[in-house]
Amino acid sequence: MGKDSHINEFVSLLSHNAKAHVKVQTCWVKAKVVDWGNKTMVAEGLTDGLDFNDINLGVGHLYRKPKQGSVCLIGLIENKEAAAFLIDAEEVEEYVLNVNESLFKIDLNGFEIKKGNVTLKKILDEVVSQMLKIYAPKDVAGITAIKTSINNLLSS
Repeated sequence: MGKDSHINEFVSLLSHNAKAHVKVQTCWVKAKVVDWGNKTMVAEGLTDGLDFNDINLGVGHLYRKPKQGSVCLIGLIENKEAAAFLIDAEEVEEYVLNVNESLFKIDLNGFEIKKGNVTLKKILDEVVSQMLKIYAPKDVAGITAIKTSINNLLSS
């Protein structure tokens, strides 16, 4: 190995070591395309107009679906654009939180609260059905209004 190759290798190692100690960098972007199935998005940098691809929308237990066109704050781990993740967004269309078998989801259709296969909506629907059996025909309209309110608030 020549002297120049040793110097190049040394400079390369120093550069690699310096990058390893870089803290998370943040960037303001605008959401362009959201792939909710893969929980990623493509966004455009507000300061430079460059695209950031495959931005992770969560890390396994918490996901946010930013509205297309909304301004978002992303983080870059060790300044690597390939390791970008969503920190927050000015507008979201869906929010999903998973804890073991429990799920909390809010989207444009309402809330979903679930543990295993049991949903809050199914439980409340059953309560209303039982109330109709007990109180019918006394206050069917009032009980039906309760069911409508439940359906407007809860999804799935």
